Amino acid sequence: MGIDLKDLSPKAQKQALAKLAEQSPQAAQIARKVTGSNKYGARKTWAFGMPCDSQKEAGYLGNCVLLTRAGVLAGFLYHGKLLLVDGTDRDNRAVTYEPDFVLLHADGTYELVDTKSDATETRVFKNNMKIIRERYPLLREVTIEK
Repeated sequence: MGIDLKDLSPKAQKQALAKLAEQSPQAAQIARKVTGSNKYGARKTWAFGMPCDSQKEAGYLGNCVLLTRAGVLAGFLYHGKLLLVDGTDRDNRAVTYEPDFVLLHADGTYELVDTKSDATETRVFKNNMKIIRERYPLLREVTIEK
């Protein structure tokens, strides 16, 4: 005799999925998809008509809009993609990185901004930043908003 998740209250569903997530990484991934939660605890939100991955990101988006309107920035890209490693074929695909923001300055330089917490600043992120600094010489700096 099994229990159907649909028969449980939303709070009980989350508790059951959290328990399931403790048992295996694959179950944790399924639980996040079902509950819509983020493994780092960030809540998706909307700002200026755009979906944001966290409230911190939404706040920074607001700052970018204001700085652009004030003329301090020439513009900005929200979740623009950067090419890290060229791809040659199907087996050797290109590697890209998607920073939260690319700030475009009036002098032609640009700045990458990622809104991170200590938990999301992983080794993979740090390695990607090394590749980006080498590949893009006009990059002014990489800023990590905490």
